[in-house]
Amino acid sequence: MYKNNPFFHYARRLKKSTIINVRNNSRLQALSDIHKTNDLYPSLTTLKQKYNIKEGVNLFNINEVNVIKKELDNHEDTFWVMGKIMNKRDAGKKAYFYRLQQDNLEIDFVAHWTRLANMNLFKDIQEFHEHFNSLKVGDHIMIHVYKSVNKRGTVIIRPVDSPCILVPRLKDTIDVSQHKDLSQLSSRTNKVLISLSTKEHLKHRQVIDPIIIRSKLYRVIRSFLDQKNFLEVETPLLNLKSGGANANPFVTTQGKESTKTDGSLQLRIAPELWLKKLIIAGYDRIYELGKNFRNEGVDNTHNPEFSSLEIYQKYNDLEDMIVLGETLLKEIFLTFKDITDESLYNNFIVKNNGKFKRVDCIDQLSKDLNVEVNELIQILEHSFKHNDNSQILNLLSKCNKTYPGNISLQKLMTSLIDDLEKKYCSANEPIILINHPSIISPLAKHDLTNTRAFRYELFINGVEYMNAYEEQNDPFLQREALVQQQSMKDNPDEIMSMDDKYCETMKFGLGPTGGLGVGIDRLMMLLCKEHSIDSILSFGNIENVKKQ
Repeated sequence: MYKNNPFFHYARRLKKSTIINVRNNSRLQALSDIHKTNDLYPSLTTLKQKYNIKEGVNLFNINEVNVIKKELDNHEDTFWVMGKIMNKRDAGKKAYFYRLQQDNLEIDFVAHWTRLANMNLFKDIQEFHEHFNSLKVGDHIMIHVYKSVNKRGTVIIRPVDSPCILVPRLKDTIDVSQHKDLSQLSSRTNKVLISLSTKEHLKHRQVIDPIIIRSKLYRVIRSFLDQKNFLEVETPLLNLKSGGANANPFVTTQGKESTKTDGSLQLRIAPELWLKKLIIAGYDRIYELGKNFRNEGVDNTHNPEFSSLEIYQKYNDLEDMIVLGETLLKEIFLTFKDITDESLYNNFIVKNNGKFKRVDCIDQLSKDLNVEVNELIQILEHSFKHNDNSQILNLLSKCNKTYPGNISLQKLMTSLIDDLEKKYCSANEPIILINHPSIISPLAKHDLTNTRAFRYELFINGVEYMNAYEEQNDPFLQREALVQQQSMKDNPDEIMSMDDKYCETMKFGLGPTGGLGVGIDRLMMLLCKEHSIDSILSFGNIENVKKQ
């Protein structure tokens, strides 16, 4: 019984419940009657053959035209253009104005009864209104047009035929101009449909499009590293062990028919160990832009699925990595100067000449705890060697700082460094913490006392954006550090897994190497001036995604 319905051939591809909705959609029926077609989702191939269209016209070509008005109003010089209607308004009783978008470019499309009446396209003005009033914001259309110019001298396009609907919009978009808090709206609704379907409202509110910014950011990063002769690589997302960082992994299962071993696999937490294996294999300058997964909670700066940049360069020490981080961030800020926070830009680029301010972890701890640096180093050296936090707790108690007596040494040192971050890295400028306690940096090389790790973390306004090491390349010390991590773990899932295969691979010789990791999503938040990570992700955070 469906076959007599003009929308059956489209609807039969959908679920039965959807078929009922499509068949009874009043707008589809009205469009079918007005435009005298049963196919409101036509094939472009069929349309181009029907109208003998050789190629579409990019709106960029229209906007760049530079001819006098007389040449613009040439009805004979016509062409076909396709696009999405982003805005529509009536202009009196005889005209309609539309904003048409294609490839992120827009142009005004004006339909005026007086001009079209002379072309005998419509039998009367009522039919003219029926055709052009039937078009809605969100519709995709194809239209036969010529170039013209409005009273302000702006190039526009005018039709010489009735528009052809390519795809009608059947669901109402949300008028975000009526909502003061976009972040709350996006958490309840399909974010990408809000931001893209109502771009006209967003544009008036000067909201930055994170999808476009991310694409441009990736191009900037790749261009920067390509010019320095880095090689972009890909490493596995799935393995028996996640490795590379302290975090709880996602565990999945491989089908029994496709494996002879245990089917349990983990999504990678970080690509670090894979990338260092490539350094060992002889690739001296490499980087990877990709996804990582950590089975943790969601907050304003964390999402279980996230993007990162990891860079490794042989024969580079920590100072080289600081310079690399400075020049990369400077390049990004210069490229995105128009949207970068003005105060942040001036503090980093102008006042500091593109250099990071530095806070030494051990030196600053000695000042805060009112103890000489050498004495603190001796205490840390003893504590790390014997996995004993009693001397540190005693030192803290003298400063009226109390911690549980059963706290692990690693968690205690992490807490102390967290305090430094909050106290000294909250300014609106790039600040790095350097020379972390070695006990919380198992993948970094250490000084001769085995207390300071050659590592830095970059913070802006208290948020971490970069993490860099002079990489540990002694396979025996590396294994010792990983074993020590295992012995101190409070939560087994949040400690880096013991990777004997990596330690064995290191025996082939990991040349002196510097490594730098960059949190892409947080960098996006910084550029887009967003305070929540879900605002810069195409479909929001994992909680948003699960609802779509």
